[in-house]
Amino acid sequence: DALPILIIMLGRKPGRCTFTDGRQKAEFWAYINLSCIFKGRTALEVFKMSSNVKTASPMARRAAIRDMVLLALFVAILLLMTFTPIGLIDLPLIKATILHVPVIIGAILMGPKKGAFLGAVFGIASLVKNTMIPSALSFAFSPFIPVPGTDSGSVWAVVISIIPRMLIGPAAWLIYKGIEKITSSKIGFRAVGAVIAGAFGAIVNTALVMGLIYI
Repeated sequence: DALPILIIMLGRKPGRCTFTDGRQKAEFWAYINLSCIFKGRTALEVFKMSSNVKTASPMARRAAIRDMVLLALFVAILLLMTFTPIGLIDLPLIKATILHVPVIIGAILMGPKKGAFLGAVFGIASLVKNTMIPSALSFAFSPFIPVPGTDSGSVWAVVISIIPRMLIGPAAWLIYKGIEKITSSKIGFRAVGAVIAGAFGAIVNTALVMGLIYI
């Protein structure tokens, strides 16, 4: 196998180098101050310092691409549902929503971080929709809608609109993974776990939004 080319960078941040050994591509970070060589380090020690190589297997790459595609798909679904009567149903008092459903499904499929991101998209989309088409309680979800009795909106509306929605996905994911662990990942119980996780995520959304409105 051909040895990777060692790049020595003096006084700079770690550089990124890509090399090919004839079979695969690898990426590594190398930062070696020339002083370490003059302090008596051997060539082998210097090479070992640069051999912290991070390889990405084809399976890992496919998983990363799948997650990016799924994330983009769920964001598109959320936006479509937001600006059509499918996801946010305009009622005189408040907007009924089922936008938490794709957030929960996305969190179960892709993990809590991406679930939190989808929840943030949900919250921002809700804020925009309540600003564009306000209802009686839209002041609680948009800082641009004046609070009754005042001439301005409340910054607290941003918290109400976004933070509870960001917690939907991680909460549902925790419940789903807990049930999966208890039931040893049996297929029959996965569906039950998904239903329970979905119900829990919906409860988290409703409880936190209503609680923060009350506060």
